[in-house]
Amino acid sequence: MQKSYIIISMKKYLVFLLAPLFGILLCIMLDFNGLYGQDAHEYYRYTQSVYHSILQGKQIEDYLWGVGYPLLGTFLSFFTKNVLFSLQAVSFISYTLIGILIYKTTNLINAASVPPFPLFFRKIAVFLLYFSVPYCLRMSTLVMSDTLAALGITLCFYGLSHFYYQQKNSAIYVCMLGFTLALLTRYPTIVTTFPVLLALFFLIFKYQKKSVFILSLLIPLMGLILHIAIKRGDSFIFMEHNALHTWSFSNYFSTELHRPDGIQYCTFPNIIYAFSHIWHPAYGFFGLILLFFIWKKRENLANFPTKIALISIVLYAFFLAGIPLQNLRFLLLTFPLLSIVYYPAFEHCIELIMKCLPKWKYLIIIGLIVAQSVAGIKLIHDFAQKNHWEKQVTADFQVYKGMTLYTFDIDIAFGSYPVPLKIINTWHEKVGDFEIGALYFCEEKSLESQFIGQNPLANWRKVQKEYQLNCLKTYQNGWKLYKIEKKL
Repeated sequence: MQKSYIIISMKKYLVFLLAPLFGILLCIMLDFNGLYGQDAHEYYRYTQSVYHSILQGKQIEDYLWGVGYPLLGTFLSFFTKNVLFSLQAVSFISYTLIGILIYKTTNLINAASVPPFPLFFRKIAVFLLYFSVPYCLRMSTLVMSDTLAALGITLCFYGLSHFYYQQKNSAIYVCMLGFTLALLTRYPTIVTTFPVLLALFFLIFKYQKKSVFILSLLIPLMGLILHIAIKRGDSFIFMEHNALHTWSFSNYFSTELHRPDGIQYCTFPNIIYAFSHIWHPAYGFFGLILLFFIWKKRENLANFPTKIALISIVLYAFFLAGIPLQNLRFLLLTFPLLSIVYYPAFEHCIELIMKCLPKWKYLIIIGLIVAQSVAGIKLIHDFAQKNHWEKQVTADFQVYKGMTLYTFDIDIAFGSYPVPLKIINTWHEKVGDFEIGALYFCEEKSLESQFIGQNPLANWRKVQKEYQLNCLKTYQNGWKLYKIEKKL
């Protein structure tokens, strides 16, 4: 009987497997292994270090971020024997589980809908509000921790919602597990999970579940022990992160963001960007429409879990607005909560469509899902192109074996795709004398606009002024490979 129940329960979620299967198929077709940008290469480097330290007893290398993502990647690697594939698989699995949790949470919060809304449309809502959203689809394919961190936050919120409506002891453990997973993966998730934990504490004391709560504290305690055991002397190195030292209210209304690694010029001030997952097409084509219906049906925001979700979303947005950096992927952490908040507005939209355009309802819904998915494919394709370029550069550089190469930014990719060169990073230091016959690899346009007063631009101007540069190869994205020669 128990086995049959589990099988039936699992069948309810089989349709959600279509989303990750679609993403996996895209990666195969585009030959995309999930490595894009410096962060992805760093996660890959560190996970390899953890994996080989367990297998061969080597010392784990230094690393700034949370250990959750690399640890899960390492765990999967023992089965797949492929670290890179395992890290990408963690993102796909997290993406899938987030969708299931959104579905389960919306069912809990909206169980009292009158009349009851068909479960079929609730599953459609998950595809429309999450799975097909361009940024969510793209992030599911990357070797990045964002999707796993979002899973931790979503699981934490689901545990709170489950306890609020059903007061089951297991929900407390689920909430604590989600909190621990989120924090081990990305430290800033404490901002988002803090209101959820406060709400849980309130409910625990209200329903006299103190003994269960004390026992549940073992979960974050075990997470802390795991963190310290792996990081050792670097357990609190994250306190030195630039984001903490450069955070300021003055960044809220700034469009010129100054960071130690350069200047970012933005279209919108930070406070607008911090809420852009509400209106930006990368996070759905109809966010503002849903926002209108949320306001029109604002009584749906009155329930306790939804209030907590809104507080978490707003608090995290205010935190992001103080950081002198804009990157849409940072908004992924709270987007599942926003999808849950959006759900009643989605119901209302569907009711209007069924009333006004009953013959077109399926075409409209499928059309929106397809349109968003196509935008997601475009985003993945762009990342795959950069990924292919890094591989091409690596292949091109094999002929320069033993030579010295001055560069930065792309140098971290050479850890994933080794090149037989001596690499000198032009970001880390100002070079005194450049080696004659060495190589210089850079993209001049970004140096001139983003790195004013920084080492990369200073080194570039010095080598231009004092040496003869012979261009060996120009890439379509503007990067050029030069050979440094004596000035005539």
